[in-house]
Amino acid sequence: MRQTPRPGRAARTLTVSQLEDRLTPTSLPPVGGTPTDLFAVGSGPGIAAEVHVYNADGSLRFTLAPFGEFAGGATVSTGDLTGDGVDDVTVGAGPGGGPHVVVFDGQTGAAVRSFFAYDPAFRGGVFVGLGDVTGDRLADVVTGAGAGGGPHVVVFDGQTGAPVHSFFAYAADFRGGVTVRAGDVDGDGFADVVTGAGAGGGPHVNVFSGTDLSVLQSYYAADPGDRAGVFVGVANLRGDARVEVVGSAAGRLTSRGYVEQNNLIAGFSPGAVPLPVAAVRFNGIIAILIGAAPGTGSTVQIVDGTSNTIVDGTSNTIVDGTSNTIVDGTSNTVLRRINNFPASFTGGASVG
Repeated sequence: MRQTPRPGRAARTLTVSQLEDRLTPTSLPPVGGTPTDLFAVGSGPGIAAEVHVYNADGSLRFTLAPFGEFAGGATVSTGDLTGDGVDDVTVGAGPGGGPHVVVFDGQTGAAVRSFFAYDPAFRGGVFVGLGDVTGDRLADVVTGAGAGGGPHVVVFDGQTGAPVHSFFAYAADFRGGVTVRAGDVDGDGFADVVTGAGAGGGPHVNVFSGTDLSVLQSYYAADPGDRAGVFVGVANLRGDARVEVVGSAAGRLTSRGYVEQNNLIAGFSPGAVPLPVAAVRFNGIIAILIGAAPGTGSTVQIVDGTSNTIVDGTSNTIVDGTSNTIVDGTSNTVLRRINNFPASFTGGASVG
């Protein structure tokens, strides 16, 4: 299942900084001591790509325009890439923009790295994830090719920008793309690479060891016959040394630990498309952040991974469709409502 061909040219590093993923809390403490957690929401296609970056209390920290007037959307991930204890923001271009990845400093909003993860001529876009694959307490960048590029995954060292791993997560001739995240699934102190097959491949999730790329898990997050693909995330829902893998596919959200089987977190409307997912630390509470698919608006939802419900704090049902809601995962009360993009925008939203 693991292969090493690389369909594109080697990544070109323009500037260098360090990297890590905060949507996936790792088992190692941050270099800078107590972390400053951030989370991000990226616009889907239809408007000039925009990323809103939020503090852990839900207040807006700053807004980014990562690719100028490019309107193909942006994928996002957050984590302490520079080693200063403050989460930084990694952004990938959506379809049509090439596999362009930009890293922004969480303190200043300034770009600290910009590179192409694959051949710049490739126009399928790129998915991004962050995690400490190399075990140096600084995150490394994980990328997955978008639709049309094959299920090509590359891990870039957070310190040097050099490729650490390059492989195909599924059959090399599969052209649906591959979603990616990273987190320590097996509890060995190194982030593992979590992949989800894109559209056309079924809701197939693989977990590869960050040390040797051996397959730790391989399963379907929903009915194998569903061909809409799967988005993956990682979240430390149990508060131990291992993260759980979160899968969004076929109208439902599930979590799976290193030894546990699939656990239903939440059900959506039947036949719903997979939605981007990530973990968010909001005022010290770990919950699951759910994005929106293109054509469905840009409402971002928070799921309580403990009570297995989607809540809005008043009716304990799906959150208000006109505003984004952050919910206390313990008491199911609304902590803050966040508006990301204009109400008329229906291009979807990525989360990280």
